[in-house]
Amino acid sequence: MFFKLEIMDNVFFEPKDIKKIPKLSGVYKFYNENKELIYIGKAKNLNSRIESYFSNSLKTTKTTSLVSNIKYINFTIVNSEHEAFLLENNLIKEFQPRYNILLKDNKTYPYIVITNEEYPRIIATEILNEKYKYIFGPFSNRSFMHDIINIITKLFKVRTCKYNINEEDILNNKFQLCLEYHIENCCGVCKNLVSKQEYLNLIDKVVDILKGNLQKIKSEIKNKMNEYSKKEQYKLAQKYKNKLQLLSSYESNSIISNPKLKNIDIIVTETSDNKTFCSYMIIKSGMIIFTKNDVFYNLTAEDVYSLYRGEYKSNSSEIISNTKFKYNNIISKTPKIGDKKKLIELCEKNIQTLKHEIKIKSTLEVDKNIVLQSLKDLLFLKKIPFHIECFDNSNLQGTNPVSSCVVFKNGEPSKEDYRKFNVKTVIGADDFKTMEEVIERRYFKNENLPDLIVIDGGKGQLNSAVKILKKLDIFKKVDIIGLAKEFEEIYKYRAKSPIILKKDSEELHLLQHIRDEAHRFAITFHRKKRSEDLIKK
Repeated sequence: MFFKLEIMDNVFFEPKDIKKIPKLSGVYKFYNENKELIYIGKAKNLNSRIESYFSNSLKTTKTTSLVSNIKYINFTIVNSEHEAFLLENNLIKEFQPRYNILLKDNKTYPYIVITNEEYPRIIATEILNEKYKYIFGPFSNRSFMHDIINIITKLFKVRTCKYNINEEDILNNKFQLCLEYHIENCCGVCKNLVSKQEYLNLIDKVVDILKGNLQKIKSEIKNKMNEYSKKEQYKLAQKYKNKLQLLSSYESNSIISNPKLKNIDIIVTETSDNKTFCSYMIIKSGMIIFTKNDVFYNLTAEDVYSLYRGEYKSNSSEIISNTKFKYNNIISKTPKIGDKKKLIELCEKNIQTLKHEIKIKSTLEVDKNIVLQSLKDLLFLKKIPFHIECFDNSNLQGTNPVSSCVVFKNGEPSKEDYRKFNVKTVIGADDFKTMEEVIERRYFKNENLPDLIVIDGGKGQLNSAVKILKKLDIFKKVDIIGLAKEFEEIYKYRAKSPIILKKDSEELHLLQHIRDEAHRFAITFHRKKRSEDLIKK
């Protein structure tokens, strides 16, 4: 299925837009001018952290090089700094950006687990398997995790040893009390100092705490702290105060990395003012390894998901969404409770942030008529370019050649007028001949001519297009330019030198938007055609 759609450019921010980035916890992504991902970072405050890269403070050589290559910024909102740590780790491992020199190895975060034994243990591990009955984490701060384990063993005296304990060996007096018992970190279950049922009750209390039900234990610790404080035993009181603070900051079950979730696609959409706001995530082996926030025009959740599924090569057999739809034989589910519901809520949070930022950007947007009038003056056009058509070619080493024509009217996309062309007369990768063919096919009837034709390319492609316009006797009726991507040079036929617009000008941004949309439309069609050919083979 092929979709005629428009992805709005404002899902990417530029360095000049930093003030519009929210002051929330999340992960930020930097892209170069080709929109290639070059760096991933985390932040408690996205706005402050991103702004720090562009401040005048002293930078390292690496940071200076990084900043010089940042052209676009994107971000994903999460619920806490802890989750930002975890998502950053997942994304860096998945995409290996050029400037990320940390976290590129197989380092992972540890978990607290309760073993699936007759007398369960509480331990820390980085490797998960079926031996574990309960899994909590992961933890981005190892010291914090070990403090949690220490608090639990001190309070409930559950075992952490490696003994393979069972009732028969206990009755046969096989075990000796170890150091953990003597320092009051273990209840001595191996010597039957507590019954099996009493011990399992202790484990249930530990599980309850690790699930986040902390009020009872916090109350007990607070009472101890107050008791020692009244006795003026301030050092002991401080120790319990520290334990209380640790428990207060404890987050038991991150939705960023959760081994219970397995492989899932999350797609959440919201429609407003003819726009479809979308937040998409891919989970593999319980970890979020891809996030994407976009805005489309008038697409359903099924349409958007079909697009993403092919573009980002997901093969998940489970889809969760706020909207019910069917993809192939998979029916999306809308969870009401639990971690999957939290994932939906996280996507919704990203959508609300995206809507807010786009609203801000819209209120600051320059009147399109002013931009078009200015474009006429800067490019020495015959008339204001209310109707613009842009052409781009796409092929892979000469195979499956296609071309696209996108149409902008009054500075906005007119998607119902978009055209795509299967190249018929050109063999191999010949952009010039391809351009001649599609220009002739588009304008041979000499009807509904645009005010301005934009060719994605330099002098060669421009001359090819002009050759056909002259052949059709319409060259004098329209304006035509070539937009070369490398230096954003604008070429006019037979002009001695290119026109260079200011990099931050609205006029150049409009032309870039049109050119990028033509490129996206062409390459999407090319990929579809190539996939169809592979299936036929």
